[in-house]
Amino acid sequence: MASRSSSTPDKPYSLSPALTFLRHALDQTRTSNRRCGYAIDHAMQAVIVGHIRMESDDLTRAMKSYQRYARTDEEKSGLSISCWLGEGTLERWYTLAASSKNATVLTALERVLNRKRVVVEGEILHLGARVRLPEAVSEGNLGGHCEVSSYSKDGLHVNFLYRKDGHFDSDSIECRTCRQTRHVGSESKHRIKVPVATLVAREKARIAVMGRTYEVENPTSDPPLREYAGKALVDAYRGRIVEIAALGVGEEVRVGADGEREGLVVRRIAYRTHDALARAARGEAFGTHRGYRGSEPDTIEDLGLMAKDGLVVPQPHDEHSSFARFAITEKGRERLDALSTQREREAAQAKRARERETEQEARQRLTELAEQARTLTAAEASRQTGMHLLEADLDREVSFQDSRTVGNCREGTMAWISQHLPGVDPFKDKITIRQLVALDAGKNRINVNSIIRFVLRRHVSQTG
Repeated sequence: MASRSSSTPDKPYSLSPALTFLRHALDQTRTSNRRCGYAIDHAMQAVIVGHIRMESDDLTRAMKSYQRYARTDEEKSGLSISCWLGEGTLERWYTLAASSKNATVLTALERVLNRKRVVVEGEILHLGARVRLPEAVSEGNLGGHCEVSSYSKDGLHVNFLYRKDGHFDSDSIECRTCRQTRHVGSESKHRIKVPVATLVAREKARIAVMGRTYEVENPTSDPPLREYAGKALVDAYRGRIVEIAALGVGEEVRVGADGEREGLVVRRIAYRTHDALARAARGEAFGTHRGYRGSEPDTIEDLGLMAKDGLVVPQPHDEHSSFARFAITEKGRERLDALSTQREREAAQAKRARERETEQEARQRLTELAEQARTLTAAEASRQTGMHLLEADLDREVSFQDSRTVGNCREGTMAWISQHLPGVDPFKDKITIRQLVALDAGKNRINVNSIIRFVLRRHVSQTG
C-alpha cells in the first residue's frame, strides 16, 4: 500500500502529522546535539502517547541522511535522525507504543526493526513483557511465568527468560522467615525460544475459544459434568488451546495425563443450559424485553435453541407481557441432573415425587368434579349465570388463556385455580363450562359469565 506521505505528480509532497511534529523538534534544537536528542526522544513519546498519526515508512525515511545531500523538495522534507535512533531507543519506543496501543507507531517501528507484531493473551509482546506460556511451566514455576528477553534477527522467534523461583524483579531475594538475602545465580535462569508462528496460532485459538462454550466431564467429581464459558478454560488448558479451538460442536478431546486431571474430557457445546434449566424447573419467568432481561446469562435465543432440542417447552405467552415461561421436559431434567450435585439431584427427585403425588390428587379431583357436574342441567346453569345455555354449550372447554383474554389478571386467575383446583396445571389442563359453573355456584367470580360468552362466540366463529 502506498504511503500517504509520498509525493505524486498531481499532489505535492507532504509530511505526516507525526513526522511534521518531529521535524519541528529537530529544527528548533539543531544547534545542540544534546538538546536535539532530548527533543527528538520527548517528541516521539508525545507522538506515541498522543496517538498522532504516523505513516508506515516515516521512520525508515527519517533514518536516511537527506539534509546533507538534499537536491529535491522531497529530499529537503526529510529528516536525519539516525544518530539518535539507537537499538535501545527503538525498543523503548516500541514498549511505550505497545502499552499505549498506538497501532500506527507500532507499524512504523516494526518496519524498522524487521519484526512481526505478536499478541499473547491480549498483550503486545515487547522487551520486558511478562506473560504466561506452557513452555515455561516447571516444578518451581507452575504458572509458566516468563518475560521477553530478546528477538531473533530474522524476527521469526522470540526468546523468553524464566526462573525456577518465579522472581524477575531483582537478582537478590529476601527470605520471609530469617530475613536474610540470598543471591539468585545464573543457574536458576532458563531461556526458551518460541517461534512467532506458534504464538500467533495460539492467540487465534484463544480468541476463538473465548467466544464458545464447553463442558468438562470428570467422573470423579460431583457433579461429573460442568459447563464453562470458553474464557474460563483458556487459562487452565493454555497448552492444549489450539486443539480445543479445533473442536466442532459435539466433538471432544481428552486433556490431562497425570494427577487429578487424569481422564478429563473437554467437549464443545452450542450453549450453556444449567442456569436456564434450573430456572425453568423452578417455574420462573424469563424477561423477553431488554429492560427486564438485565444481565441474565440465559437469553431468549438460547431458550429457543433448547426448545428446538427438546429440553424445554414454551408455555402460552401473553402478548402484552414482557416475560415468557418455559416448562422443562424429561430430557431437560436428565440434562439438569447430570449438571447437578448429588444433594441437588436428591432434592429435585424428592420434589418431583411430591409433584407427582399432587398431580395424581389433582387428576382425582378433576374426576370427582366431572362426576359432580354431570348432574348439572342446562336449565340450572342458565339460572345461575343468567344466560340462555344449551346442553351442547356446557361441554365446551375453557382454558387459562381464555380468562386472560377477557381481562382477568394473571394473579387473580391463578389464585382462583389454586383455591378450587389445587395441583392443576393451568397451562395444560382444561375444564368444561359445566364444571366451571358448578365450581362457581352462581357467584360470578373471575368474570365467569364473560369467559362463557367468549368461549361460545369463539365456537360460533369457528363453526361458521
